[in-house]
Amino acid sequence: MIRTYERASRANKGNRSNKGNMLVLSGVFLALLAVLVLVACSFGGLFFVFNRIQTTTDELALTGARKLNEQDRIGQMNNMIARCRQLVYDAHESHTYAYENADHLNQLAEQLHEEAREGAILLEAERQKLRTVAVNEAKSAIADRYNELKEAHALVLPWLKVAIPTTPVVDFGCAKDISSNVAELKGIDELETEDSKLYVQTDSHLYKENIDAKISSDSELHFWISSLPAPVQSTVAPARCILAKQYKALMHPDLPSVCKVEMKLGVDTGIGADAHQEMKATGIAVATGGEKVL
Repeated sequence: MIRTYERASRANKGNRSNKGNMLVLSGVFLALLAVLVLVACSFGGLFFVFNRIQTTTDELALTGARKLNEQDRIGQMNNMIARCRQLVYDAHESHTYAYENADHLNQLAEQLHEEAREGAILLEAERQKLRTVAVNEAKSAIADRYNELKEAHALVLPWLKVAIPTTPVVDFGCAKDISSNVAELKGIDELETEDSKLYVQTDSHLYKENIDAKISSDSELHFWISSLPAPVQSTVAPARCILAKQYKALMHPDLPSVCKVEMKLGVDTGIGADAHQEMKATGIAVATGGEKVL
């Protein structure tokens, strides 16, 4: 009896010891699990916040890009410049012919040539004004949209604190490998031959992007033709986001067709004292393409 009692007592002590060990292990496991959950929530929150700021930046870039070519003003300006260039060339050739072969028409031909040149100078002045107007209106539209969206980013949770995004930094440029919306002009054989060698792409028959299509007869005049997606048949290219590697800064006074927006966002993850970091997102969008010229 005594031996049986001793064996039972030792078994009970062993069970109590095992239960104590299990409780300790369970406590350690739960503590580790809590830490892992906190870390997962923090990193998951960071991923969520970055997606939000990237989406907002893309939306701001699209807002500015749509404004740049609102009502196809850049597309129309490109086409007017190309046709004005054709008019100047033809007026110069007519003046030269009248001077050599029809003296009685020389004065009229000279007047028409001067009027065509003055028209080109006035059109260039309007093009420069359009650049300023388009950029300012795009910046204003971005600022208005930013004010509507910025408060939605503020977030305070036990493991995550998100500040309001900084004021967006806006820049304008063009997209690589996108020609102009101007189709090759026909009707003047000499000018057509000159353009095919210098200014027109052989595959698409569109004028190259961001060129000063000067003509040899009036080389002091400027005819800037800017990059803008051309229509495909009757379909106008919509404004769309592009990759950063496709962005190209403007090196001369072209009309911009791409809007670039950068924003920063302060985030605290709540993991220790040095958990603050600053996220940076960049959105780049190309403007709505030019419409078909009838």
